[in-house]
Amino acid sequence: MFFNSPSDENGHFNFEFVECAYLKFRYNNLSCQGTSDHIEVTRVTNLSGYSGFSNPAIYDGCTDYTMPDFVQVPMGNWYFTWNVTKNGITNSYADTVFLAAGEYKYYEFNY
Repeated sequence: MFFNSPSDENGHFNFEFVECAYLKFRYNNLSCQGTSDHIEVTRVTNLSGYSGFSNPAIYDGCTDYTMPDFVQVPMGNWYFTWNVTKNGITNSYADTVFLAAGEYKYYEFNY
């Protein structure tokens, strides 16, 4: 076996891991104005290099979508930003949540 890294001296490697939590999202347009309603949501964590979600999540019209299952994600801080457009006016929002190891979080984007 061949390793070509400064960390592979004497076959010694350091591994770091993060315990998991679980996320599930709902995107719910509470006051639908029509097909031009639009939401774009970005979901990221403080864990460098993790890209578990396609960003942004985009929904148009009178959306009421809930993910079917919880998704396993790294514990820690999660940062959500979203832009909502209704009647041609865009508003921006942001939130941060902390997920503890083993925690299940159901997060709703009601707009």
